[in-house]
Amino acid sequence: MFSTINREILLDKIESNRIKVILIKQRVREMSIRKEQLTYINKEKHIKKAFATKQMLFLFMEGK
Repeated sequence: MFSTINREILLDKIESNRIKVILIKQRVREMSIRKEQLTYINKEKHIKKAFATKQMLFLFMEGK
């Protein structure tokens, strides 16, 4: 059926594809972690901004 050379080429392609899949999975994991980090940073910024706004409003209302 397959010659030894063709079999080796096929096995090399399979191994190459396995490596590509592993690298893609790793990249997806890294992107997911980065997304979580950015989400956390955005939430922190929003909380700080909201707190500063409330604090300014409180000081403004206190002055009247």
